[in-house]
Amino acid sequence: MHFSDLNAFFRYGSSFLLGSHEFEVVSPDCHIQYVSSGGFTAFAQNKHYYLSENSIFYCPKGAIYRFEVDEKH
Repeated sequence: MHFSDLNAFFRYGSSFLLGSHEFEVVSPDCHIQYVSSGGFTAFAQNKHYYLSENSIFYCPKGAIYRFEVDEKH
């Protein structure tokens, strides 16, 4: 599935430069992050996922996560 195939309602949207987190964060709300360029590894719920350009990261409310950004990006 491509991001452009989604037909969702967005109540908030922003663009930001993602940095690495050395500590875990508890998600206060459900959110979706779209990777427009670069890549990072997301560590969530005792698993890890590599996300590259045009990937989506879904994080439900209450999930514990952290990010490790590729230094080359």
